[in-house]
Amino acid sequence: MNYVISITGPEALGVLEDICEELALPLNVTLHGRGTAVQSMLDLLGIESNEKRVVLSTATEEKTAALIEAQKRRLHIGVPG
Repeated sequence: MNYVISITGPEALGVLEDICEELALPLNVTLHGRGTAVQSMLDLLGIESNEKRVVLSTATEEKTAALIEAQKRRLHIGVPG
């Protein structure tokens, strides 16, 4: 059994929850979090909020691989631009 920690913005939480549900992961816990960047850095980068969601999941080795692949594909992780 693996423990998977996923960190995302609030706007992508629904997609991540859908992925976890589709894979029938046995345990998922969502926590509210906040990044540590100072407001001046957020302003410089044009980012409005540093609010995050931390999703803790448990998964078998096969489902862990499927979870990571689905996150890459549906949340566009690792895609240039």
